[in-house]
Amino acid sequence: MSRYQICRKVTSHLTRALPLLISEEEHKFGIKQQGIPDVYYVPLENGADAIYLRNQDSSIDRILVNIKLCDDTKNLDYLIGSMHHELGHKYSFWLAKSIGNQKIFTRSPVFEEDLGFALVREGIGHYFFFELTKNGKYKNMSGFKDSDWPKDLEDWRSLAEPKRENFRKHLCYFGGYRLVKPIIDGYGRDGIEYLISNPPTSKDLIDLPFYRSKALTCLHKTHRK
Repeated sequence: MSRYQICRKVTSHLTRALPLLISEEEHKFGIKQQGIPDVYYVPLENGADAIYLRNQDSSIDRILVNIKLCDDTKNLDYLIGSMHHELGHKYSFWLAKSIGNQKIFTRSPVFEEDLGFALVREGIGHYFFFELTKNGKYKNMSGFKDSDWPKDLEDWRSLAEPKRENFRKHLCYFGGYRLVKPIIDGYGRDGIEYLISNPPTSKDLIDLPFYRSKALTCLHKTHRK
């Protein structure tokens, strides 16, 4: 089977799976996704392959998914997880737009503030990935602990160095998941809205467990009213 045939096969599989994936998210998280995106395959110039989601509700064709494929279809579980991740971005973007606060989807000129945006953005995406992937098989793959956070602002700023790019990505995806998990576990849609509206500031980065605790306290008080 050629690479093109494999990608078309995977695209077809994901197209059929999308309504079920969205239904799973809505049931588990108490959210409402806005429409079912189109799935399409794009061969890239560098020889790689990609699958994209395009949101039917958007007046602008917004690319929501970019999944690089392997040379076979054995990793469909991972691709399904990646689809959940990107649907998490889709939902977050819609929610941010609906509440008039899209700053986590913008670029901040302050590097450490931009990291705060990325922790929320990718943390929510990976929450969708880990919590919904079949049998939770990827759920503990990161092993990220609170003790793994950078210790001070200087350490955070050092992540701008090209040599630390891999750790920076690990931090945003797996650290982000650890950061947002208790908040979304406890408060679902309201937790996601809180994170979008109140991403970690430069000051918060110094003590992210305290930021998380502060978020949970605020949400608890709001829900008691």
